[in-house]
Order: sequence, then C-alpha cells, then structure tokens
Amino acid sequence: MTDSQALQYLEGFKHIPRVNLKEKFPAATDEGLEFLYQCLTFNPFFRLTIDQACDHPFFADVKQEKNKNTVDPEIINLEFEDKELEEAQLRELFLAEIKPYHKK
Repeated sequence: MTDSQALQYLEGFKHIPRVNLKEKFPAATDEGLEFLYQCLTFNPFFRLTIDQACDHPFFADVKQEKNKNTVDPEIINLEFEDKELEEAQLRELFLAEIKPYHKK
C-alpha cells in the first residue's frame, strides 16, 4: 500500500500473525496452500490478480482448454445484491443462479 492515510489507519490495529493454513487444512497440498496464501494476501499489490489466479498451477488438472477460461469484461450484478437477506435466503438465491450452469 502506498496511500499514507491508509497506512496510518492500519497502524492503529494490532499485528495479527499469519494463520498456519497447514494446521487448519492438514490434507491440503503445498501448492493449494500457496495458492490460498497468495489469494488471502492483505496488500492488493502483492495479492494474485484474477488472471494470475486462473493461471495458477493449482488449477492445472482442471483446466482443459485455456481459451475456455475467460473473465467477463462486464461487472456481473445479481438482483439480490442490494437486499438485506438471511444466510439461508442468500444460499437459495446463489444456488438458483448457479444451477443453470452446473453440468453433471
């Protein structure tokens, strides 16, 4: 981060050490854990971009054809995003959005 006000604001919080994901997810591969750490990096300058995340070796087994994996250039807005919803309602709406794209 380079914004001095943002840095000053963050200095007001106590430092919390990084969580050991290997302890939380002992069955995870080193590659999977590395991917998680890179995605969860607080500083956006060091965090993976969406393109870097899609190209990460962690997904090598599931990527069949590179040209099939695309990022939509437009922002996707779901109808329910601006509503106050309970978790159960939110899950139902997400499943309704996902179901047409799910192939067995």
